[in-house]
Amino acid sequence: MTREEFEQNFDEILSSWELDDVVFSPQEKELIRKVCMKEISMEQYDNLAQNIA
Repeated sequence: MTREEFEQNFDEILSSWELDDVVFSPQEKELIRKVCMKEISMEQYDNLAQNIA
């Protein structure tokens, strides 16, 4: 998956799940992308996401 594909899919997911009011910070979105691209594990995501909040 390319970054462009991720962006397109991410926008479609937000729309189809009726998450239009949900706003992710750039850091949160990047972590989600890294999980989708298998650059980090969900465990790593959880640990890193806690530091953002």
